[in-house]
Amino acid sequence: GEIGTDMHREEYRPFISSQKILFKAQCELAVKYHLPIIIHSRADFVGTLEVLQTLEALPQNIYFHCWGYLPAELEILKNRLDKRSYSTQLFVGFCGNISYPKAQELRDCFQYCLDNNINILIETDAPFLAPQAIRGQTNTPANIVHTYAYISEYFGIQQKRLEETIYNNFMKLYFS
Repeated sequence: GEIGTDMHREEYRPFISSQKILFKAQCELAVKYHLPIIIHSRADFVGTLEVLQTLEALPQNIYFHCWGYLPAELEILKNRLDKRSYSTQLFVGFCGNISYPKAQELRDCFQYCLDNNINILIETDAPFLAPQAIRGQTNTPANIVHTYAYISEYFGIQQKRLEETIYNNFMKLYFS
């Protein structure tokens, strides 16, 4: 499952110390058992990065589920991970919200991943973040087709090639 810190809601904030302790412990277990980590980080990029920097060793694969930060933060993350470990692979997940008209920063992050050989994944985050084509409806895994179509068209990537890339990244994340 997802691990990490979440400061998005006011009621989560009093528990940030506990969240960080648990997040670090879960990261350490992932390292011990050679598992990837799937990071849920919401409104706490700095706190998430702090925890990752306190680890003696990094997991082989780090996946930021449902990326929700700025391109500058993506660059900071990439640079910090590159300095710490040459064997850790970074994966960044994008959801249907990449297709929202005001989501240019997410599209910029996607382009940054393409330009810097960062592994991308496409996800639904169902029941949330339905793609623009069906925005306002409950999201389901079947709606991923809309996100693929949008990304393919917007970035000029042949959809079959995009699907192959995402499949290969998925296999690399979980089975390498």
